[in-house]
Parts: sequence; C-alpha cells; structure tokens
Amino acid sequence: MTDRLLIVAWHNVERTWNYPAAPGAGAAGFEHQLRRLQRLGTIVPLETALRQLTTGQPLPPRAIALTFDDGYRDNLEVGAPVLERLGLPATFFLVPGILDGRVSPWWETVAWAVQASAKASVEWEGRTLPLGGRARRRALELVTERLKTLDQAARGRAVAELVERLEPDGSPDHRRLFLDWDGARELLRRGFEIGGHSMDHAILARESPAAQLEDLVESRRRLEAELDAPIDVLAYPNG
Repeated sequence: MTDRLLIVAWHNVERTWNYPAAPGAGAAGFEHQLRRLQRLGTIVPLETALRQLTTGQPLPPRAIALTFDDGYRDNLEVGAPVLERLGLPATFFLVPGILDGRVSPWWETVAWAVQASAKASVEWEGRTLPLGGRARRRALELVTERLKTLDQAARGRAVAELVERLEPDGSPDHRRLFLDWDGARELLRRGFEIGGHSMDHAILARESPAAQLEDLVESRRRLEAELDAPIDVLAYPNG
C-alpha cells in the first residue's frame, strides 16, 4: 500500500484545431494508453483516492487516477465508451461557460485562426511570425505561451486582434468540439465523476484574489445546480 497517487490528464481524444492527429488515431491511441496504464498500476476513482489521502488511508500500489479537462465532446462520444468497455473510472473537469456555449475556448480559436489563415506571415507584438510549413505550428506555440501570461480581459483583446490580423477562412465551430449541459449530465448518468475547472477557463493565477474567489464559487454553484450533484474536486486551468 502507498500514499502516492499519479494523476493522468487528457484534454481531447480525437483531433482538434489545437491538437492535430490522424483521423481515428486518437481513439486507438487512447485505448492503447489505458491498457498500458492498467498493466502498470491500479486505476482508482480520483475523488475516493483524494479522500483516502486526506484521512490517512493507504492507496493501492501504483494508484492512478484518470482525468479529462475542458469538456471536449469526444470525451463522451469516444472516450467514455472505451473507459466503460475496460471498466475504468474517470473524472471530467468541466467549464460552465463552455457548457453554456457562451465562452469560446481561446486556445482552439487561436489554433483555428492560425491554421485557417491564407497569409504567409503575421505581424504580432512587434514580431513577424512566418506561417509557412512547420513554422505555422511554431508560431501557434509561441502565441499560445504568450497569451497564457495575460489576464482574462487582456487575453480576450489579444485573441480578437490576432484573429483580425490573420483573416482566417470559415469558423472554428466550437459547439461541435465541446459538450453542452446535456452531454455533461450524460457523463454523470453513466457513472463518471464531474469536477470544476473554473467558470470561463480563466488562468486563475493571472486574476485578482477577489476574481478568483468569485469564479470558483460561481463555477461550483452552476455545476451543482445544473447537474444536481455535489462538486467536490477542482482542477485549475493551466495547472
């Protein structure tokens, strides 16, 4: 027995604008990862394991908890059936603003804009970022890391400015990528745990203490009201 817990986190299963992959590769890779984790350790429910750690109860050897952040739709449509087939528990950390359809996940918006732009380069924050070939992915990584240093209001302005400069073609279609409240309820109905992940996916360390408190209180209240279930675990966006 042990007092150590390994928490493994995914976001999506299949490809998205921000997480490219070959068609179908995500599901096959996900099942392969799960089977390997089963061989390496003991998969445990996160909430139960945290409660045991808090009360000083030992965990099974090589305890592993499985989690998902952000509420991508493929968590339910692709990931959940694999988990059920293997009999594994998992916790899904959800964002009320995204479930409402009110918040556009900025990282997917930026990835879409960079990939859907026909421009060879873009001027941003005094730099010329080339967008040809592999440079496009490097530009996306640079922009994403820079945006993570901003507070939510400044990040929103910066994303809007960048999208305007890139002039992308089409739409990121976030509702296709992310769950709504019915999807969240379906995860709960199928026996999975739900946790909080902030109200609008703000990087809380960049916000004021008052804003952090308001965010955490309101996100928990909304999840509990909509799902009619206690929400006792939280994953901070961006760690």
